[in-house]
Amino acid sequence: MSLLAELAIITIVGGIVSLDTTACWQVMISQPLVSCAILGCLLGNMEMGMTMGIIMQIPWLLEMPVGGTRNSEGNLGSLIAAGMAIHFVNHSITTPNIAIVFSVLWGLIVSWLGWKFVESMRKSNAKLAYMAEKAAESTNFARIAWLNLAGIVYAFTIGAVVMITSYLLGVLVYSKFVAYVPEFFEYPFGYAKIGLLALAAGTMISMFLTRKNIIYFVGGLLITIILIFNF
Repeated sequence: MSLLAELAIITIVGGIVSLDTTACWQVMISQPLVSCAILGCLLGNMEMGMTMGIIMQIPWLLEMPVGGTRNSEGNLGSLIAAGMAIHFVNHSITTPNIAIVFSVLWGLIVSWLGWKFVESMRKSNAKLAYMAEKAAESTNFARIAWLNLAGIVYAFTIGAVVMITSYLLGVLVYSKFVAYVPEFFEYPFGYAKIGLLALAAGTMISMFLTRKNIIYFVGGLLITIILIFNF
């Protein structure tokens, strides 16, 4: 896949994830487990996409983008981490474990800094809501529709811009960073990846065990085992 096609996919998926997070739909495709797997499928490495989705899902399980709470941009940060990891692995670099750990850390940094974009979107939506209220008072329904569309376009644009800039900057930073990391770190970093996956699995299991919906976890596990042995 060409770099241009890769960037186009990453940008569009980033915009869609930004929309699904709060602006519209909210059908959960923005959750890292789903969005990273989709990105991996589109970029030709679904296994890595799912791996990064499992790792990156954990930090954002308890965050709810409601009210005036300050939230990180975990969905986009996770997608950036997945995109970078897939890019590095697809290009057959000699230190994939170091690249994956770096991608996770970069995704967390972008997520943490992303609260600025969340606040910007909230302020923009507040202004649009005020204008929509004024339009409703004058029964200008066409203006309400356009204002709603403006909010959707703004959310998509924010997601696309954050995605493409953070992705390109991350790839550039990694090319400089890896030059200072000895290659013997590749082996122990492989255990770090396994540890992150184990932490993710353990956290999700513990969350099911403390709730009445453990039946869904057990049922899903049994169905998975049956499918594996039959196919």
